[in-house]
Amino acid sequence: MSYMEETKGALVPASGDVPAEAVAAIESADEEAIVQHILTGSGPDAFLYSFPVGGKPIVGISVDGAAEIAQLVGNIEVLPDMHVQDRGTSFFAAVRARNLSRNVTWMGSHEQKKNKTLRDGAGEVPDEHAFTVAISKATRNAVLRVVPQEVVHRICEQFLARGKVGRLEPPKAPALPAKAGSPTPRAETAPRAKAWKELGFASQQEQNELRQKVYKHLTEDLKWTQEQVQEWVRVQGAPQAAQLPKATLEEALALKGVEEERPTEPPF
Repeated sequence: MSYMEETKGALVPASGDVPAEAVAAIESADEEAIVQHILTGSGPDAFLYSFPVGGKPIVGISVDGAAEIAQLVGNIEVLPDMHVQDRGTSFFAAVRARNLSRNVTWMGSHEQKKNKTLRDGAGEVPDEHAFTVAISKATRNAVLRVVPQEVVHRICEQFLARGKVGRLEPPKAPALPAKAGSPTPRAETAPRAKAWKELGFASQQEQNELRQKVYKHLTEDLKWTQEQVQEWVRVQGAPQAAQLPKATLEEALALKGVEEERPTEPPF
């Protein structure tokens, strides 16, 4: 369920197909909120997420927003007969919700991939929370189906007026082509490529395998929070990666068994 945000805080149902980039950004933000709840017991104060498309924000309802709507409307029951199917590369969840006041029952579903792409686009890592995310989103979808749309619309405008919206930003445009005589992107990333080669990680597959091992090590062995892991991913995508914690680099290299002198620039 998506809306377009008009002037003066009004929402109108989004007509036609909602742009894929808006859906992806809103779903990704909701996934991060779900994981934050799992890890810390609290999440961002956002019942809605807004993503700008063509000058007008597209607005979607978060898992927390659906839960709040159920609380405000009342007499909404999530039935215990949920169904989760392992489809190999994803989890498919189906959840039923019932509006006791109107004697209406609907099913909501969602399919969540088991791997997620790194923000820099360089490979994938296992998503250890995929199972929970699938159930959470299926529950959100079920709740939103048993509440009358005009009621959902009115409550969402109240959320907007109260500032319960997370404002998302589109990714930055790629840099303009370098002028003659200036360093090229290839030149900037050459130290990273050299470091990978010196450490014995020549192929992209080997690099991705190391990233997955390090991700597992950070989350399972070192018990890093999601925020720390996100910072790890952000640093991986930086050409210089100068802010990568030294201890983390030592742990990463230890996975490969490298004992010789480390390069001055991290290989990520």
